[in-house]
Amino acid sequence: MPLLRESLLACAWSALALAAPVPAQAPREAVRLVVEDSLGARVPFAFVQVSGGIGRAANDSGVVSFRGEPKDSLAFVVRRIGYAPFGGWVRRSAAGDYRVALRMLPRHLAQVDVNGRPDGPLVRAGFYDRMERARRGATVARFITPEEIELRNPTRTSQLVENETFIKVRRFHGNWNVMSGRANCPMALIVDGAVLKGTVEEILTREGEQEIQEMMRQPRYRGPGGRMMAERDFLSQRLSIDDIVTSLSVAAIEIYSSAAGAPPELMRNVSGETCGLVVAWTGPRG
Repeated sequence: MPLLRESLLACAWSALALAAPVPAQAPREAVRLVVEDSLGARVPFAFVQVSGGIGRAANDSGVVSFRGEPKDSLAFVVRRIGYAPFGGWVRRSAAGDYRVALRMLPRHLAQVDVNGRPDGPLVRAGFYDRMERARRGATVARFITPEEIELRNPTRTSQLVENETFIKVRRFHGNWNVMSGRANCPMALIVDGAVLKGTVEEILTREGEQEIQEMMRQPRYRGPGGRMMAERDFLSQRLSIDDIVTSLSVAAIEIYSSAAGAPPELMRNVSGETCGLVVAWTGPRG
């Protein structure tokens, strides 16, 4: 009987616990910013930071969303080539979003008639299309836009990919910056759509290791320090991203953590040993 009584009490307490009201959690709404110009036209692909966090690019309709709790006012930094940068607090509108109007910088041009959506080399190269696909979860990638490059103002191109989640930049023998993935495998380098061969990343490949081993059989590489000498000579015959793309000429960068998940249009002629891609686009940032 005592055992039956305890079982009945336990069931009663369980029923009370289930019946007790669970405090509702407020949903984390998206912070939605609309970027316009002074005439009310949308500004596509503007680079936006909210409250000093990680920046994102707006879509082709000038809209960008962040996860977080909307407040009466939020601090935004908004940049777009050809417009004066904006930085300051923005009040939430009655519609629930935030709006920033960028002032177009004056340009001394003859009168022209412009029709159609804004276009440019990066649009034609598919950069912003792939960025939207990654935003929808179709692939895992990092996109560094022209506005972010202007903001960071690097002295060398490899600075733009340092400290990124998908990639490591290792300094070999004080002179060469070698890009690798998480498993220390080489990243393929694509510049303006062309896969580059003869890069310093080849030191991480099987073929590169075989070449170094062949070099070490030669008399000049025998003895202490022979491996280091062979590696230095191997690297001196190849180019790094800093040799190929200067910080002033780079317009945008795409980083893919996995070759298997990279867009097929970028994977033509890429080696199967590659664990990821670094895609650099050159030209004017405007």
